[in-house]
Amino acid sequence: MLRITLSILFSTVLTATVFAQDTTAIRKFPFSDTTLIAVDLPDTLNAERLMMVINNNNAIIYIREDSISVIADRGLSDAYLKKDCKEIVAELNKARLKKSTDLSRFYSYYLKHIIAAALMNGTASVYDKQNKLYLKTVFHRMERVISTGYRKFYFSPTDRRYLFSRTEMIGILPNEFMDIE
Repeated sequence: MLRITLSILFSTVLTATVFAQDTTAIRKFPFSDTTLIAVDLPDTLNAERLMMVINNNNAIIYIREDSISVIADRGLSDAYLKKDCKEIVAELNKARLKKSTDLSRFYSYYLKHIIAAALMNGTASVYDKQNKLYLKTVFHRMERVISTGYRKFYFSPTDRRYLFSRTEMIGILPNEFMDIE
């Protein structure tokens, strides 16, 4: 009788440990890390033409014209990005004809992607209007607002004025994926 009781107890424990699911293990969302990431910016951009792509109350962001056109030309082969990239190339051509360096009034979702990539790679130049100087470092992180994930760029870790923001994810993001209790 003792053998049968021990074998039933052993098989119950073995079944419970081997086949039971761990309900406490929650898969983390890839953007759950919201620490600020510092990016060093160049002192000056070595290019003939800098394009002003953002001109808001806080800052002016400049990107080299050739880097914008290279990325836009590369996007022409993608069917999803083709329309946006054609508009960017057309706007660059208009600016060349007018000898203008201002793209700040032109809106394109893909241009926002190019600006965010340039800021994250450290290939943009940023002028802080409040302090009247060019920034040497910018900070960025992923932030969640309800069901949307935004990449936000800041002047410094303590300055809560945001420099630039770009939507990266849209949809229903459950709390457990974002490390929110």
